[in-house]
Amino acid sequence: MLSMYPLGSVLTLKDGTQKVMIIGRGVVTEVDQAKKFYDYVACLYPAGIFNDQMIYFNQENIDHCFFKGFSDNEEEAFERVYPSLVSELPNDVVKGEV
Repeated sequence: MLSMYPLGSVLTLKDGTQKVMIIGRGVVTEVDQAKKFYDYVACLYPAGIFNDQMIYFNQENIDHCFFKGFSDNEEEAFERVYPSLVSELPNDVVKGEV
């Protein structure tokens, strides 16, 4: 897996024009009565969270990064354990598609 983008990163998604800012990673949400896992959750940039609108997407959906968020030793540790966290998800959680 490619290096993850840290929280606060600002980017665009494939086929998108609006910038988004990453506010969470490794999220599970319910979509169409099924539990779906996504690499990232973001809000619109520069507006932030508006009307509880969240954008869920995966690493492969990223087109361009304008700003990479803060990274330190804790971020690097998270990147190392992230694959094992994903592999330990319950069987009823499937990877979401965008």
